[in-house]
Amino acid sequence: MFLGSYNGFILINLNEHIYLWNPATRFWTKVLELDRLNEDYRTHGGICFDSSKNVYKAVLIMRHLTPDYGGESVIVASLEDKQWREIEFPYDISSVSEGITLQGRLYYKVRVKKSYVENNNAEDDDNNGNKERQESVWDRFSHRNKVIFLDPISEKFKMFPVPDPKSYQEENVIVGLGVINECLCMTRMDGDKNGVEILVMKEYGVKESWTSLIFIRNLEINSSYEFAVPFSMTETGEVALIIGAFDKKITVYNPMDDNMRDILVEPEFIFGDIITYVESLISPEEYYWSEEQHKMTEHNRTKIAWIPSS
Repeated sequence: MFLGSYNGFILINLNEHIYLWNPATRFWTKVLELDRLNEDYRTHGGICFDSSKNVYKAVLIMRHLTPDYGGESVIVASLEDKQWREIEFPYDISSVSEGITLQGRLYYKVRVKKSYVENNNAEDDDNNGNKERQESVWDRFSHRNKVIFLDPISEKFKMFPVPDPKSYQEENVIVGLGVINECLCMTRMDGDKNGVEILVMKEYGVKESWTSLIFIRNLEINSSYEFAVPFSMTETGEVALIIGAFDKKITVYNPMDDNMRDILVEPEFIFGDIITYVESLISPEEYYWSEEQHKMTEHNRTKIAWIPSS
């Protein structure tokens, strides 16, 4: 399963083993392992970069299919020290879906209660007395309305600025996060116009820089569990999105003629979380699981390099 991608690396897990792969350099090594990956957990992963220590970190958001039995947790590990540690996640973990990495940070769209947003702290004294009542009436199948990010240096999740909702909407209904032209972008529902709007943050971290890119009419998305993730834009203004939930498809929207076309991809080949890949030539040898593995990988790579072309 793909766990995430950043700076030319793809993080993959096979059973309890987690591997780091750079397709451009053919760098491939086991970097971590976790027994729980073999159990009945719904897992969302990610990779981020701690610039203070010059190290990549893996993040796993895990929720057992039977929460009362297996629980839920968020864990992080450096690819160098390989030690998992649990970190606080003060949001609704069941609302987390695909994550995306930009500028070394991991971003997720989540469901956040209005009371939490107003107080900016779910543990404020004024909120504690009503916390149980608010959770009991919160619709666990409602939409994602906020964006959070993991600061890889402090290993803490924080709220990220999102655009103000439409004047006729109480809050945003976010159905996708992506990166276009190295800028964070989001897809949000626009019920009044019966479609979705794609916005891009032109100046990183500045709320006022969120700018409407395109509006797609008559695109029906169930905001409780479906998504529309923009991941590419052509010079002519066409935008490619991955749309769906269980049955996913790649769609290209052309704003010039308001036309949408599906790219023919077998649905079974689009599974799991969505990742994007940007090529790089980095191959950090310090991330090998063991010295023995390092030597074996280098030996195999040398053999492949000497295979004559036909």
